[in-house]
Amino acid sequence: MRGVWPSIVLVTVLAACVPALNWRQVSLDRITVLLPCKPDRAQRSLRLGERDVTISMAGCEADGTLFAVSHIHQRDSGAAASVAREWRAATLTNIHATSTTEVPMRPVPGTATTTRLSAQGVRPDATTLQAHLAWLVAGDDVFHLAVYGSRLTPELADSLFSDIKIQ
Repeated sequence: MRGVWPSIVLVTVLAACVPALNWRQVSLDRITVLLPCKPDRAQRSLRLGERDVTISMAGCEADGTLFAVSHIHQRDSGAAASVAREWRAATLTNIHATSTTEVPMRPVPGTATTTRLSAQGVRPDATTLQAHLAWLVAGDDVFHLAVYGSRLTPELADSLFSDIKIQ
């Protein structure tokens, strides 16, 4: 029995060293961000205002938190800002936002506008949802970054927004 305890202690210590979040660079079209897990990718159609748009998405769930980056390419760069506003409104409606706060975000080279929000919402099962959301306009492209969870720390959310690159 004496020889078992060092093994148990070693396994416990090694398990504690395995990070719940394994950050990696992920590219989606012209944007590169850090995600804490290997993302799933998808495309879907969405109605924004009077437009039908196609959204490309990459996202994953780690440690009970959902991380995602999405992209819409517009043929008309003049419409990109209104697409970003409509996307923001649709997102806040979808999460049943009860409050929002604008969060300062350092400028991202290559973007014309950047909006970041912290929001409180409600899931379909009536539990509380916290979200950190950003929309970036870069020419004809609109990007959306999101972190959703029950309890988000600023540090956890900032990880997604800390190293954004637009090509």
